[in-house]
Amino acid sequence: MKFYTQVACLTLIVAVFLVGCGGTAATPAVVDTVVIPPESPTSPPPNATQPLPSPTTQPPTETLAFPSLTPPPTDTTLPTTAPATPVTAPVSTQANLPVEGVWTGGGTDLLVDFEVHLNDGQANVDNFGILWVGRGECELNVRLEVSVPIDESGFSMNYTGDDFSVVMNGALKTSSLITGVMNIQVEDCGNHQVNWQAVPKTSVSQ
Repeated sequence: MKFYTQVACLTLIVAVFLVGCGGTAATPAVVDTVVIPPESPTSPPPNATQPLPSPTTQPPTETLAFPSLTPPPTDTTLPTTAPATPVTAPVSTQANLPVEGVWTGGGTDLLVDFEVHLNDGQANVDNFGILWVGRGECELNVRLEVSVPIDESGFSMNYTGDDFSVVMNGALKTSSLITGVMNIQVEDCGNHQVNWQAVPKTSVSQ
């Protein structure tokens, strides 16, 4: 009986040992399932997102080319000032010349006429006709074949005869208007000063 009881105890111990060994063998299988690394596939996505900011830096470089278009308009303004100056020069010389031809006019108790001639830009006044009627028998009726130049300031004619003298000053107001003062001295009639003006004869007829 003791022999069987010992054998039974041994078998129980062996069975317990085997059960214990079987339990330990099952544990490593669980460890294998836990070791699976899920992080390996997730790592590449952050790498894919990093190259995206690189193309965004290129567009601002293209915008720098636009400011270069602004300087050309400044060059166009320079030539505009040059042609404006020479236009005024030739116009002023012609505007100061009187109308060529016969001029007529006068003042109080006075009639005058003369001729204006233009030659190479120079104007001359000649062939003065003067008719002045004073008090009593005082009178002056002459034709003076003299020629004097006229410019922007006008002209001055001074003539002395046997029994009279005439100083005739004229100012060119416009190309068709001359005004002035005439000093007349006649023997036994004293000195007389008369204001006068004259215009081209064609304009008087109109």
